Amino acid sequence: MSLRVAFVAGTLAPGGSERQMWYLARALKEHGAEVSLCSLTRDAYFESEFRTLGIHSSWVGRLRNPAARTLAIASTLRKFRPHIVQSMHSFVNLHATIAARILGAAALGSLRCDLRLARADNGRWAPWLLRVPDAVVVNSRKIRAQIIAARLQPPDCVYYLPNRVDAGRFESGRVDHDGVTAIFVGRLLQSKRLDCFLRALSIARARRPGLNGLVVGDGQELVPMRRLAAELGLGVAVQFLGKQEDLPSWFAQSDLLVLSSDTEGSPNVVLEAMAAGLPVIATPAGDAGYLVRRTGAGFVVGFADVNAIAERLVDLASSPQLRNRLGESARRGIAREFTPVGLAERYAAICDQVARRKRNPRGLGTAVGDTLV
Repeated sequence: MSLRVAFVAGTLAPGGSERQMWYLARALKEHGAEVSLCSLTRDAYFESEFRTLGIHSSWVGRLRNPAARTLAIASTLRKFRPHIVQSMHSFVNLHATIAARILGAAALGSLRCDLRLARADNGRWAPWLLRVPDAVVVNSRKIRAQIIAARLQPPDCVYYLPNRVDAGRFESGRVDHDGVTAIFVGRLLQSKRLDCFLRALSIARARRPGLNGLVVGDGQELVPMRRLAAELGLGVAVQFLGKQEDLPSWFAQSDLLVLSSDTEGSPNVVLEAMAAGLPVIATPAGDAGYLVRRTGAGFVVGFADVNAIAERLVDLASSPQLRNRLGESARRGIAREFTPVGLAERYAAICDQVARRKRNPRGLGTAVGDTLV
């Protein structure tokens, strides 16, 4: 009996959650599992990526009514007969869970951002989105601790499944460029604190004029941050590149990554930069600090500590040897424990435990992990 997993996604846009879903789907398919996908949106970036795996997305978002959408998910998945219905965005946890109940499957929810941010985004629904699934899969140790502390799920129903990165995608080598370039990647929201990066860059350039910055991403803070860069006199020393899908090419033109966020889950960009051999300066937002310390990839600084970021920028801009040493440590750390190797087996073990606890009527409780060949 092959393990059958149905993913329910809120979006297939080019984001971190969507890429992790694609990694997981690919790993499961490679190990003999069957995978299905429903999405509330269509014609987005990852729809074509899933097609390369032989997985076609079913659009279930044509109806605006939440109950109608849930019934559409259940109807779409009825012939597939999933053992597991896995929500990949917390705001669709309830849709996925009710559909799973209708189908007699086990429901796995998700949370991939700080619990405070989830509460702000989902309001009074936030607790229920995490309480109703049979279990919740998270990508951050901090998020797991938050859910347990808030008593939204018992400890044995909150599973930590670390983010992974396809290291080969980022092994494109270095591109010669003048000076030293620090790159910032992320949606331009207030919580990402791009202002801290820009202020630190301005301070550091007083000692290292050859230090430049790249900003990859767009969002509501774009115009205010462009204005701040001009006020700081950064001029051509910082480039705003907008959203870029080809991150490996921009990492190849950079020398280090700065993550200055106030809140995160487990930021993909940190893993991706480390896979590209870049040292990292990061705040302890979500699991960012853990990832940097675990791999020896760089420095962890305090939240909104502009002077500390600036000091570390100067340290790295001043020493190619330090950049190389930390970058190599980052690569080794990624290869050691953050590639997709073993992902399918680890996820299947989670499914097995949840199904045994639930005594799934599909009979999944009979050694799920053994269904992967």
